[in-house]
Formats: sequence, C-alpha cells, structure tokens
Amino acid sequence: MAIFLRDWTDACERNRLYFSSITVVQVTYVQKYFISVGGLDVLSQVLVQLESDSHKTLSSAKLAVVVTKTVDACIADNRE
Repeated sequence: MAIFLRDWTDACERNRLYFSSITVVQVTYVQKYFISVGGLDVLSQVLVQLESDSHKTLSSAKLAVVVTKTVDACIADNRE
C-alpha cells in the first residue's frame, strides 16, 4: 500500500508540474510573476532532479523536456 501511495503522489506531483509549466509558457504576465516569486530557481532545481531521474524512467525524461521548454520561454520572453 505504501508503494502505491508513493507512486500515486509522485504522479500527482508530475501532473501538477506539467500543468503549471504549460500555464507559465503560454502567458507572459504569469511568467513575470513566476520569475518574481523565485519560480525559475525552483524549476531549475526540479530540472536537475528530473535529469538525474531521467536515466531510470521515461516519464522523468519527458517531464524534463517540458520543464526545459518552460525555463526557455521564461528567459526568452522576459529579457529585461
């Protein structure tokens, strides 16, 4: 039961991260807020962890690509 619960929790966190990434990529003012509250720093830390996990699971590799695109959009769209 504990393993199932941990896997379910991990899946929920991944889905939340995926949804957040899509939202941030598409809306410039959300990107600015996201950056102002330290979201890019957190996302960078998540990316490092996903890269490490990507050698073990395909879902981590796919999510790492989504996170990379999110970081790229935040940087490219907000060159201030």
